[in-house]
Amino acid sequence: MTNIFKKGLSAVMTLAIVLGVFVINASATTVSSNYDSDFSAIMSDKYDSSLMFTTDDTGLANYNIVSKGSSWSGQSFSTRYNYIQYASGKPVEIVSKEGYVVPYGFTVKWEIFTASAESGASELCVGDFRFVTDYGAKTLYLMYGNTELAHFATGCASASEFADKYCFNEYTVKYVDGVISVTRLISTKGETTASNTLITWTLPNNTTSTTVAMPTDADFAYALIKWKSSSEIGKTAYFTVPAPFISQYNGNVPTVSNIRLTRNNGFTTLQKFADFVDGLATNLNQTDVTKARAIYDAIVANGTSGLVNAVAPLGTLIKAAEQALLEGVTCDYDIKATDGGEIYCDNVLFVNDKDNNPIDYGVEKTFTAVADYGYRFAYWVNEQGNVITTNEKITIITNFKTVLTAVFVATRPADTVTIRFNDYTGNCVAEITAEANRDVTLPNMPFTYGYVFKGWLINGEICEAGSQYAFTKDTIVTAYVAKASTTYKVKITGSETEYNNTYTYNTKFTVKFNRNLLGDNEKFAGWYNGSNIVSYDEEYTFYVGSDVTIEALIDNTGVAPQPIINVTDVSVVSDGTRASFLTERWMPEGGKYIESGAVFTNDLNFTGKLNLDGVNNTTICRVISKYNTARGQLRVNLGSKDGGATFYLVGYLTYLSDEGEIITIYTPVYNATTIVAVN
Repeated sequence: MTNIFKKGLSAVMTLAIVLGVFVINASATTVSSNYDSDFSAIMSDKYDSSLMFTTDDTGLANYNIVSKGSSWSGQSFSTRYNYIQYASGKPVEIVSKEGYVVPYGFTVKWEIFTASAESGASELCVGDFRFVTDYGAKTLYLMYGNTELAHFATGCASASEFADKYCFNEYTVKYVDGVISVTRLISTKGETTASNTLITWTLPNNTTSTTVAMPTDADFAYALIKWKSSSEIGKTAYFTVPAPFISQYNGNVPTVSNIRLTRNNGFTTLQKFADFVDGLATNLNQTDVTKARAIYDAIVANGTSGLVNAVAPLGTLIKAAEQALLEGVTCDYDIKATDGGEIYCDNVLFVNDKDNNPIDYGVEKTFTAVADYGYRFAYWVNEQGNVITTNEKITIITNFKTVLTAVFVATRPADTVTIRFNDYTGNCVAEITAEANRDVTLPNMPFTYGYVFKGWLINGEICEAGSQYAFTKDTIVTAYVAKASTTYKVKITGSETEYNNTYTYNTKFTVKFNRNLLGDNEKFAGWYNGSNIVSYDEEYTFYVGSDVTIEALIDNTGVAPQPIINVTDVSVVSDGTRASFLTERWMPEGGKYIESGAVFTNDLNFTGKLNLDGVNNTTICRVISKYNTARGQLRVNLGSKDGGATFYLVGYLTYLSDEGEIITIYTPVYNATTIVAVN
C-alpha cells in the first residue's frame, strides 16, 4: 500500500471512540484465555500456504533452476522424500516461481544432506533472509541481505565431524514476534543432544541468544524462496544406492528436500496480539489495521468458543481504528504545472501541498490548466509520462497516489507549426515543432500489441513512417492501424452458446451461463480459465488477448464472490523485444473500485518488494489502468534499450470493501525475458 496521510487524526480517533461508546486505554488490554497454545494452529487455516520442491512432471512448475551449464537430477525417495540434487561445480540457484506474502511471520522447514563438502557454502533464502551453511568455516549464519544477524560456530574440529553433525539435518526457522529462532530436528552421529533443539546464536555484540531480532525494515511481501550453493559444492559423481531406494545419491552434492514455507500471524500468544491491537491508536496505519482485522477474523472463524470470547473485546478496538483511518485517509498526490502556467481547482488557484491542502481519496476533482502570457497549454501527463488529454480541463477520481502534470510550452514564432502524433487510442507518442511548409520526417509508431501500424492518417491520406510531409498549420496526426492477422484459440463451455474457434486480438466476447446445466440444489460457481476464477457473474464480458479456455463451474454450495486480479497471459513478442503481460480484474457488487495496475522490475534482487510500497520509479515501477472500471483488462508491454532483460511483474487491485476496509490484493510474481534491445 502506498503511504497514507491522515488529517486531524487525533480528533477523528476521538470521534470514532465516542460513536463506539468505549475507550481505548493507554494501558495494555488483558485477555484471559486458556487457548494461547492453540493460537498458531487456529491461524493456520487462514494463513497456511506450503511450497514443496518436487521432482515429478507436475512439480517442475514449482521452481526454476537458473545456473547455466549445471546438470541436475532427482527421483522419488520412498513416499515421503521428494528432493532435488545437482552436480556441476558451478553456482546453483533454485528459485520458486511464485512469491509468498509473509510479512507478519513465517515458518520454513527443510531437510539437507551433504556428506563431505570441505569448502564453499549453501543457503536457504526467504526473500532477503538467508540461512547459510559455511562448510569451510564449519559455521552456520543468519543473514539479512549482506548483513550478519548472528552466527553459530559449531566447534567441529574437522570437515568430517561437521558433516556427521550438521550436514544431514532437518531445520525449522520461525519468524514470529519480530525475531528468528532455529530448531534442529535431528540428533546426528556423535551427539548426545536430543532432537528438536533450539540453536543458541552468537549476536554481533558477542552475546548469545536462541532468538535473533529481524531488522525492523525487513519486507517479506511476495518473498521468493531460494536454495543456493556456491561453485565449491558439487564435484563428485553420482552413484546409485541399493534397492528399495530408486534415487541417486552423491557424496558431496547437497540434497535439499521438503522445503515448506508456512505463513503465520506473527504472534505466539493471544496476549501479544491483544497488546498489538491496543497500540493501534498510537501508531495508526493501514498495514497494521489490515493485519489485526485478518487475524481477528481468522480467530472468530476457526477458534473455539473460549478463544472467540476472549478475543471479542478486541473487535471493537479494531473497528474504531479502521473508522478513524478511513475518515483520515487523504490522497498522496503530486499535481503540478511546468513553467509557463498554473492550475486552478474549483476556480481557486491550486496549491500542490498534500500536507496543508489535503484531498480525500476517491473523490471527483476537476483541474484547469491556465497558461501564462507567452506560453500555451500543451497536455496533461500522468506518473508514467503518458499524455492523458490535450484539454485544459481534466476530471479525475483521486487515488492513493495521484500524479498529474500540466505541461506548458513557449509560444512559437508565427512561421512555425506543432505536429502531435497520437496512437490509435489517442495517446501522444511524439510531438514535433518545425517551420511551416518545410518537410518533416514522420516518426515510427511505438509497438502496439495485437495491431499492425500502417502509417499516419493525414488529411485522409495514409503516409508511411520515414516519409516526409510539409505541414502548414498545427496538426494532430493519428496512427492508422489494422488488427494483426494472428488468431487466438478460444474455447468456452457451459455458456448458452459454446465456442471453440480462433479469433483476432481484442474480439469482444459476452458469454452467459447456461442455467439448463444446473441439477437439483446446484449453483453457478464462476468462470474458470484453467488456473483461476476470472468472474463470478453469470454474464461475463472479456476481450480476446491470448489463447484461452473458459468453463463454467457448478457446485452445490454456492460461493461468496471475492475481488479478483489475475495475470492471464505472459509472452515475449515483437521479435523478442517486448515482454508482454495481460492482467484482468473483477469486483463484486458492493466493493468500491479504487485502482488497478501492475508493479514491475527488471532486477531479480527486487522481486521481494514488488508491491505499492516498493514503487520508487527507478528499480521498481508501476503502470495504472487508465480506465476507472471495476471489471477490465490491462496489457503491459516492457522492453529494454540495453539488450535482453528479464522483467518481473505482479498485478494489483485496490478497493474499498463493504466493511469500509482499504484492501490491495496482488497476483503471484510472473516473469518473461526479452532477447533483443528496443530500438
